[in-house]
Amino acid sequence: MRIKDILKSRGLTAKDVAATAGVTEAMLSNIANGKGNPSLQSLMKIADALDVSVAELFTDEINANKMVAFLHYRGRSHTPTTIAEIMAILKDWREEEFHKLCHTHDFEHMRELYADDEVIQKLMDSLCALLHECKDLDH
Repeated sequence: MRIKDILKSRGLTAKDVAATAGVTEAMLSNIANGKGNPSLQSLMKIADALDVSVAELFTDEINANKMVAFLHYRGRSHTPTTIAEIMAILKDWREEEFHKLCHTHDFEHMRELYADDEVIQKLMDSLCALLHECKDLDH
């Protein structure tokens, strides 16, 4: 996690970011130190408070040559970096879960938030296409 780096570079305190994100300072510290298993909702709130994308909590830039994904499924968070890792995680998803993922409020919110960022839009489109491809392979 890059939370500490982002705090430092922006001159923010953990206390202020935790308050803005609606999490405890202890929880923010645990997440920043790689302890615990934060929910996607908590990560999104922290990212919003830091004014960064969730992906930027894990990497300092989105590199078009390297895939970075964040999946929260069945109470566990995953950050796969290869298609094989994503397929392994998604292998047992039911068909309706694929549809739900690409049409959730958070996913649509991210589409709106990054509407001007072609790279993010392409990554999101690619993820949806990959999810449907994985579903088709199982049938």
